[in-house]
Amino acid sequence: SGNQTQGSGAIALGYQAGFSQQGTNSVAISQQTGYYAQGENAIAIGNSSGNQTQGSGAIALGYRAGFNQQGTNSLAIGPQAGYYAQSETAIAMGYYAGYQQQQSCAIALGYQSGEINQNAFAIAIGPQSGQINQGTNSIAIGQQAGQGIQGYYGIAIGYYAGQTLQGDNAISIGYESGRQYQKTNSIAIGYNAGYYAQGENSIAIGYLAGQTNQAGYSIILNATNTYLNNDASGCFVAPIRIQSGDVGNVLMYNPVTCEIAMSSAGNQPASKTFVIEHPLDENKYLVHACLEGPESGVYYRGKGKITNNEFTTILLPDYVEKLTTELTVQLTSIYSKERGSKNILETSDVNNNSFDVYGENGEFYWIVYGKRQTLDTEPLKSSVEVKGSGPYKWI
Repeated sequence: SGNQTQGSGAIALGYQAGFSQQGTNSVAISQQTGYYAQGENAIAIGNSSGNQTQGSGAIALGYRAGFNQQGTNSLAIGPQAGYYAQSETAIAMGYYAGYQQQQSCAIALGYQSGEINQNAFAIAIGPQSGQINQGTNSIAIGQQAGQGIQGYYGIAIGYYAGQTLQGDNAISIGYESGRQYQKTNSIAIGYNAGYYAQGENSIAIGYLAGQTNQAGYSIILNATNTYLNNDASGCFVAPIRIQSGDVGNVLMYNPVTCEIAMSSAGNQPASKTFVIEHPLDENKYLVHACLEGPESGVYYRGKGKITNNEFTTILLPDYVEKLTTELTVQLTSIYSKERGSKNILETSDVNNNSFDVYGENGEFYWIVYGKRQTLDTEPLKSSVEVKGSGPYKWI
């Protein structure tokens, strides 16, 4: 031990330990540890650990740990951890952890974690996590998480999460989430979410969400169904479903599937519905429908009173006749015991933003309907430009 050119303060214990060019203040303990060119302040403990060209300040503990070209200030603990070309300040702990070409500042903790070509600043924690070609700045935590070619800045947390070919910037969190062929910028969170071939820029959150072949740019939240997986840019947020081809159609409640969904193209519903919270029962919704017609309707309503046994004048807003046309008036008499007989009411046409109501003394409700003056309800597609998106479009 310490056979050739042993540095000052160096320690070599064991057969051929610190054999050649052992650096200052370095430690080599066991057979062939720090065998050749062990750097200053380096530590190698275990058969053949730090065997060749161990960098200064490096630590190798275990059989053949940091065996060849272990970088400055790196740490390799476990049989063959950081075995070949472990870069400076890298950390490998566990059998075969960071085995080959672990890059600077990378961390591999666990059996075969970051085993081959773990890139700079990558983190792999768990058996076989980030095992092969883990990308720069990526994170893999859990057994076989990010195991095979995890992309740059990828995150895989959970058993088998992002296991095979996880794309750059992809995120998979949960048991087998994003397990195979998760594409760039996609997100899978939950048990088996985005399990196979999740498309780029897509999001799957929840149990079995987007499990197979989820299309790119689609969103599936809290939904176990798979029929939307091939619908690019679709959205399914249970109980809301919006398929990409239906964008711009009517949002409605489907009592059969218990979903709030866009009507299918070419299959418009009998009515447009919307859902609001029930004001009395928190376990229920209220489903209301819209009133439709072949015109852009407007209305004005109120309450009036005749006091002269002849008539009264009802004044409408001063802009009404500039805005509307074809105005109609409906009256509802309010019953009165004092009157003793039914009150028959009549009305004039609306003129100069007012109308007269004729009858005996008494109160009544009134409502005026009309339609917008300038709206073409059946324009040619070639003559207009549709603006907006989704269900909120206008001309």
